[in-house]
Amino acid sequence: MNLSDITPHLLHHFKSEHDLLKAIEEISLKFTKERSKIEDYLKDPRLVSAYTAFYLTTNIPKLEAVFQWLPEEFLTAIQKSDFIDLGAGPGTFSLAWQEWGKEKLQGNVYQIETSSLMREQAKKLWEGLYPEKKLLQSRSWQSQGSSSKFILFGHSANEMGATDALNYITAIDPEHILF
Repeated sequence: MNLSDITPHLLHHFKSEHDLLKAIEEISLKFTKERSKIEDYLKDPRLVSAYTAFYLTTNIPKLEAVFQWLPEEFLTAIQKSDFIDLGAGPGTFSLAWQEWGKEKLQGNVYQIETSSLMREQAKKLWEGLYPEKKLLQSRSWQSQGSSSKFILFGHSANEMGATDALNYITAIDPEHILF
C-alpha cells in the first residue's frame, strides 16, 4: 500500500505533496519540541490526515517485519482471534493487520480510540480500502463474548501509560498481546 492508495480516503485533501510534507513537519515539531501542544493535532483534520499518511505507510511494513520474526504457531493462533487495536489512532495498525492477513483472518477487528477525529479518519480509510470487511469502533472496551482475543498496542502503551495498559489487559483478558 502506498500514498496514492490512501490519499482519496484522508479527511483532508492536500493540494500537493509539499503541503502534506509541511503538515508532517508540523506534527513532528509538536512531538519533539512542543510537547505541551502535542494533542493539538487531534483537533485538526489536516494534521490527522498528515499523521495518517505518514504512519500508515510506515506501520504496514513495520508490522509485516515483526510478524516475520514470530513463530508460525503464534501467527496461526492470532489469525483466528478477534484483533483489538488499542489506542488505534487512525487505524494504521488495523489496516496493516488486514494487509498482512488478507483472507486468512477469521476474527473481528476492533479499534479502541478516544479521539473522535481519529475514529472518523479510521472509519473513512477502512470503508474506502476494505468496504467488504466489518470494523467495530469504540472509545472504550465493552466485553465482546468469549472468543479468542489478540491485543496490539502499536505505539499506544507508551502514550497511555502502564496503569491504563494493564487495566485494558485485565478487562479484555486476551490470549495474545503484542507491544
